[in-house]
Amino acid sequence: MLSLQDDLLIHSLLSTVMVAPLTSSMQRGLAIGNVEIAPRESGQSKLSVALVCQVSTAGKSFFTDRAGTLSATATAKVDRGLALALGIGVGRI
Repeated sequence: MLSLQDDLLIHSLLSTVMVAPLTSSMQRGLAIGNVEIAPRESGQSKLSVALVCQVSTAGKSFFTDRAGTLSATATAKVDRGLALALGIGVGRI
């Protein structure tokens, strides 16, 4: 899972966190908006794809350790994918 929330919300009293699932199926990386994440950033053993169109919430207790940290470039790609999935800033009224 890829946490999508700002650290301010993660460390708040909320008991859940917004996440996007990760998959190792590279075919899923071809879908518009999904983002490839390098192993060194995801903490996984191989290349992963963040499924930004499948955002959900998960209980904070599900997460025990931080597996990795996204680079600024990967974060920007995830942000663009989320904006596309949500129709934010893409010329919609």
